[in-house]
Amino acid sequence: MIAPNYNKLCAEAERHYFDVLRDEAEQSIPSEVIDHIMGCHHCREQISQLEAMLAECKEHPQTHMAQSQMATAAILKLHFSFVDKYVNCADARPFLPNLLVPTTQIRMPTPITAHIDNCDQCKEDSKKLQNLGLSRKQLITLSQLFADELEVDQTDCNMAREAIPTVVAMAFGRTDAKTLRHLSLCPKCRQELYKFRQAILEQTKKRHSKNETQKSIFSCSSVGAGDVFDYCIPYGIDPTSDEYAKFRKSLTTHIVCCDECLDKIQQLHKTIYDIAERPESGVATVFHIDTTTRVETESLYAGFPVRVEMADSGSQEQPHIEEYERS
Repeated sequence: MIAPNYNKLCAEAERHYFDVLRDEAEQSIPSEVIDHIMGCHHCREQISQLEAMLAECKEHPQTHMAQSQMATAAILKLHFSFVDKYVNCADARPFLPNLLVPTTQIRMPTPITAHIDNCDQCKEDSKKLQNLGLSRKQLITLSQLFADELEVDQTDCNMAREAIPTVVAMAFGRTDAKTLRHLSLCPKCRQELYKFRQAILEQTKKRHSKNETQKSIFSCSSVGAGDVFDYCIPYGIDPTSDEYAKFRKSLTTHIVCCDECLDKIQQLHKTIYDIAERPESGVATVFHIDTTTRVETESLYAGFPVRVEMADSGSQEQPHIEEYERS
């Protein structure tokens, strides 16, 4: 993550988080601290969390623990809506990012976790997402992205493709939320976006090979997936109310001219959409709550009244299901 001179500047910036939320940057915050906040993913995330906490305290005075419990209960309700139903990769995929959120981790077997337990490809997808080191908010955004469906309209495609240069230039203020959502969800349009960004990346590499480098306050090695996430997956961003708009310019000025950072955006794009577009593994599970079943102590589900069966995910009819036993 981007955090230049973390011990000194991040500590100094913490004293001014409230000033940033009150839009008092020019009046009361030293310029070097503003520059740091603009380029520091840690500080921007902390400010975002502080803003959310203040809003929640004002409107809903529940404790953090109560809020986490409510969120976990809501997610569990969605998981258990699949009891006695086939669960395949497409069903489990929207839950993968949310299962990585520390405050809402599921600690009991569910129809969704049972599929992941038995599907090597879903487990691999989960590991890839975990290795990205995304924030809570970004993981929730990915869950929403994987669950969302787009009605493809040629007019929307045409408008989205016209906006690709603007989006690749990270000038979100010159587009709109509908276009950003379309580019995030439409397989053909996002592939065009990927190709356009790749062409820009190749041009940037050529410039750098001619020693046409640009000075920057950022160390590219410190730029992680979380720092470039919004520029790769602009899903859910509304340019008219973009909470990070005041922080984007400093970072984007660097990224659009940096082949290393552009390449990281391309890698993230490929990782996320390889998961989104992955075909079914062929593994389907059926999760039963069965109080009459004796679960062996060696079983993955020992202590729970659970029976998990394996089924053919390609079958459209209710086939004979082979019971799955895990030792």
